[in-house]
Amino acid sequence: MLIGLSEAECRILEFVILLKNEPLLDVAAETLGNLSPTKIPFIFSTLLDIPPTAVNEALSDKSVLCRSGLITINSSPLVYVSNKLELISDTFAEKIYLQNTDPINFFRDMVTPSSAAELNINDYAHISPAINLLKTYLEHAIETRKKGVNILLHGVPGTGKSQLTKALAQEIGCELFEISSEDSDGDPINGKRRLSAYHISQNFFRHRKVLITFEEAEDIFDDGDTVFGRKSTAQTHKAWINRTLEENTIPSIWFSNNIRYLDPAYIRRFDMILELPIPPKSQREKIIQALGNSLLDQDITKRMAESTALAPAVINRAIKVIAPLQKNG
Repeated sequence: MLIGLSEAECRILEFVILLKNEPLLDVAAETLGNLSPTKIPFIFSTLLDIPPTAVNEALSDKSVLCRSGLITINSSPLVYVSNKLELISDTFAEKIYLQNTDPINFFRDMVTPSSAAELNINDYAHISPAINLLKTYLEHAIETRKKGVNILLHGVPGTGKSQLTKALAQEIGCELFEISSEDSDGDPINGKRRLSAYHISQNFFRHRKVLITFEEAEDIFDDGDTVFGRKSTAQTHKAWINRTLEENTIPSIWFSNNIRYLDPAYIRRFDMILELPIPPKSQREKIIQALGNSLLDQDITKRMAESTALAPAVINRAIKVIAPLQKNG
């Protein structure tokens, strides 16, 4: 496989996929009853004809299969075989079982191609020195296949973090993929599963000219609960997070609305940290003119630009509301 699974890991993954898709096999597996963790290696060894030691290695925390996030192991003391191993998403087993296509389609509900940019680099003239530096660094990282390249963009919602990344990808001439925060049904994806999708995308795209974005980084770094003492995903998987920020093969851009919650140990692992402020009035006026596409007259444009609350995303949304109204008017 593209992510470098061992033969034993491939056999176990194949078995789990069949188990999720073949009702008869699932019923047969249930006859084994609830199994303790010590019996699992023996069961998989017997069913798949592979040595118990190979099973233990394939299901260890250090295995590629588990580190990739393709499979999550149920740690309950007694559990049926069908519930011992869970796949990265509910649709993965069905898609990989039925389709013979680009592997990215197997994770379409977790990793999605980005839409086209609606702003360009010139719309960020108010921070052009930082943008030029960022663009040069990303071009170098992609060309040299530099590992561990991570950029953190932060700022209040609507300042254009996503649009900036799309514009950068367009300037560099590379594909852009996003780690989804919702599944195909619109339900939120938890931090651990998003991180698993991120790991998988790093392997699947390593031979392509790609940037990856991870919006709402707080899903990883700030999803704990101090009241009930529940640790965040980052705190629970600290070593995993550290490896993520040190060994990723695809340059990645992480978004956050603020970085106050971010541990300094993680901040030090980002190559660049860039805050996106609300653009100044002159720049807001240019963005409104560009997005308005002659829909707004000069007086309205100037009045809209007066508002300091008009971040690029807000302007873009307003223009989308105005456009059909003018056509119908």
